[in-house]
Amino acid sequence: MRHHRRLSYVAVSLGFGLFLADVRNVRADAQAPLDPNAFASLGSIGNQTLAFHFDTGDGTSTPVALGVNPVPMNGVIFNGIAVFDFTNISLPNGSSITASGSLPLAILSRGDVSIQGTINVAANGTTPGPGGSSPLLPSPTPPGPGAGGPSGGGGFGGIGGGSTGGVAYGDPTHVFFGGSNGGSGGIATGGSGGGGFELSAVGDISVGGSSNSGIFDDGGAGQNSSNSAGGGGGSGGGIFLATPGQISVTATAILATGGSGGNGTVAAGGGGGGGRILFETSNYLASEAIVDSIGGSGGSAIATVGADGGNGTFDVTSYVPAVPEPEIGAAFWLGAPAMLLRRRGKTRTNSV
Repeated sequence: MRHHRRLSYVAVSLGFGLFLADVRNVRADAQAPLDPNAFASLGSIGNQTLAFHFDTGDGTSTPVALGVNPVPMNGVIFNGIAVFDFTNISLPNGSSITASGSLPLAILSRGDVSIQGTINVAANGTTPGPGGSSPLLPSPTPPGPGAGGPSGGGGFGGIGGGSTGGVAYGDPTHVFFGGSNGGSGGIATGGSGGGGFELSAVGDISVGGSSNSGIFDDGGAGQNSSNSAGGGGGSGGGIFLATPGQISVTATAILATGGSGGNGTVAAGGGGGGGRILFETSNYLASEAIVDSIGGSGGSAIATVGADGGNGTFDVTSYVPAVPEPEIGAAFWLGAPAMLLRRRGKTRTNSV
C-alpha cells in the first residue's frame, strides 16, 4: 500500500537561523549550485500571467525558452546542463513553466525568486522530464543508471519496485540528476524518469502562497496491459533549490514521487522509486507544505499486487558557495576538476 505524503512543517530551530523540518542526522558533503552572476542575464520573468516552455535540447543544440514573446530566449550549455539566467523571477498565480529535452535544466536568478504558479519538470508516461531517461528507443537520453528490468520500477532516490527494480544512485547531497525509466512488460511500456532541475538565486526563494502553485518532478506511470505484464513506473527526478538567503515554502507542494506501476495479467509493474530533493539555504521556513519524494505504488495483476517503489530523499543543508563562473570553471576543469564539485559541512534531513 502506498505511503501517505508527509506534511513538512517548521519543527526545529537550529543555530545560525537555520529552520529545518524533520531533522534526523548530520552529514558533511553538499553540492555547489551554479552562480547566477556568472552568466549573461536574459532579463526578468514575471509580473503577468505567463506560460513558458524550456527546451534543453539534445546536448548539441542551443537550449531555448518560449513564452508570450515569439522570439525565443537562448540558454547556454555549461557542464552538461542547460542554463537560463535571469535578473529576477516572479511567477504569479496562474503562470506555469514546463520543460523537456535531454539535458537537466537550471534556472538562475540574480535577485529574488517568487513562485506562485507551477513549475512542471515531471515525466508524462513515456515522455521524460529534462535529463530523465525513457524506455523508448531511440531515446534522447540513454537508459538511466537506475533503469528497471522487465516490469521493474526505475530507481533513483529509492529503489524501483519489484524483483527487477532499478537501483538507487547518487546520494542526498548530490541530487542534480534526472530520474530513470521503468522496465517494459512486453507490450506495456515502462514510465520515464522525472527531470533534473536546479533553481538557484542570489536573493530569497519563495514557493507557494496560492491555490495553484508548486514544483512537480514525478516519474511517469507504467502502461497497463490486458494480455501481458504491466510496465514499471519511472522514478522521480532531482530538485535542487539553492540560495545564500532564505527558502520559504508555504501552503504548496514540492514533489519528486515515483510513477505508479502498470496493471497486467501475467505480472504487475513495480512502482518507481522516489527522487531526491535538496534545499541549500541559510534559513528554511515551511508552513502547511508538502515536500516529499515517496515511491510509486505497484500495479495489480491476477491474484497479485506489484511492489511499491522505495522512498527517495529530502534534505536541507547549509548553503555552499556557487561553482566558478564559466571562464574560470573551464580552466579549473583542465587543471583541477574537483574544484567544480566543492563540498563543505552541512546539516541533513530526511523526510521520507
